Amino acid sequence: MLRLALAYGPGGMSLRSAAAWAGMNDVASLSDVALLKRLRGAADWLGSIAGALLESACAKSCVPMERRLRIVDGSSISRPGSSGTDWRLHATYEPALARFTHLEISDVHGGEGFCRVPLRQRHFGRDWPERRQCRA
Repeated sequence: MLRLALAYGPGGMSLRSAAAWAGMNDVASLSDVALLKRLRGAADWLGSIAGALLESACAKSCVPMERRLRIVDGSSISRPGSSGTDWRLHATYEPALARFTHLEISDVHGGEGFCRVPLRQRHFGRDWPERRQCRA
């Protein structure tokens, strides 16, 4: 399953190409629809592998904990039948801890920005202009 996921995801193959590749290389005999169902079913498992790899990379790093890696993202969420964004999800993930350390849901007016992330000024290597514009 991992080989199929890598062929489809980072390998850039379409579902049909990945299924054909698997058949030609005696990896598996399945259709593109069957591959899609299996990949969807393996999402948690693949996420665990990615998290463990990131955690391992962070653990081996010589970087002090004051400068740990954080992945910050904002996503738009729409209710069924909506023609636009209804909410925004703001998330911070720390691979070294293998977990989300901050989640926030805002309305459509809540824009993305580092001011939503609970960080102290010392967490930044330089004075980021965006951070100075944030108001608590």
